[in-house]
Amino acid sequence: MQRITCIARTLLLGIAALMMVQITLLPDARAAAPQGASLREFHEHLLSRKPDLEQFRSRGPFDVAVRRNHEVRLSPAERIRADLYLASSVEKAPLLVFLHGHEASKEAHAKQAAHLASWGIHALALQLPKTGPWDSNGRTLARIVSFIHRTPGALDHRIDVNRILLAGHSFGAYAVTFAMAQGAPAAGGILLDAALFGNASPDFLRKLSKPVMILAADEAVSPVRYRDYFFGYIQGNVAEISV
Repeated sequence: MQRITCIARTLLLGIAALMMVQITLLPDARAAAPQGASLREFHEHLLSRKPDLEQFRSRGPFDVAVRRNHEVRLSPAERIRADLYLASSVEKAPLLVFLHGHEASKEAHAKQAAHLASWGIHALALQLPKTGPWDSNGRTLARIVSFIHRTPGALDHRIDVNRILLAGHSFGAYAVTFAMAQGAPAAGGILLDAALFGNASPDFLRKLSKPVMILAADEAVSPVRYRDYFFGYIQGNVAEISV
């Protein structure tokens, strides 16, 4: 773990779960939760303990309901396909929105989304044009997040619209930063092996005031292009986990 600075507590659980699901899953294992604990108490329990990524290898304590090819209706004429993963808790919980990378699809994040939901974080895996243009995908992502935020219950009444996080892979990560710069009402962003366009990136990275976490291969193995841009231009808290 390198160059870790302060980061919003709301990101910690999602980051840890994402890290471990990338490595391996033990689908038959269940995480121990305080007996009788509510979802909020469970998350507070996890955040109060010393960080232990090992515990997130296994499936979390919540059952997961999946709605595949759910339509997010931005307007009567515009509908976005997505897979929605809902934790079984009756309480409101954060939502993490996944956006795939170049020539990929929403199915690329199915295991990650299901794993997060088992830990009490709802997830939405979007299907946007596979080859971009990624500025356009970023604008669409910002509109989707704004729609969810201003329309509580549009996806599910258990989603806390004030705690929406964005996660994107490669050019999907570029679209996440673009959406946040457009004012998408997200609590923070997670960038998975982010790809940037060097000429345009500084202009909108300077507009990011929310926490950002970068997950990437170690610099000595496969350096991320324009890596220093994140630390040089983002105004909010930014941290990096290298694998």
